[in-house]
Amino acid sequence: EEYVDEEDLGTLDCGHNFHAGCIKQWLMHKNLCPICKTTALVTP
Repeated sequence: EEYVDEEDLGTLDCGHNFHAGCIKQWLMHKNLCPICKTTALVTP
C-alpha cells in the first residue's frame, strides 16, 4: 500500500509499515504482523 507523507506510520519489528491508528487497534488483539504473521513487537 502507498502512504502519503503526512500520514502517521507504525513499523513493526519485521519491517512492515501500517497506518499507526490501524496497527494500534490490531496489536490490542494480536501481537502478530497481519502480513507475515511473525511476532509484531518483541518485548524484553
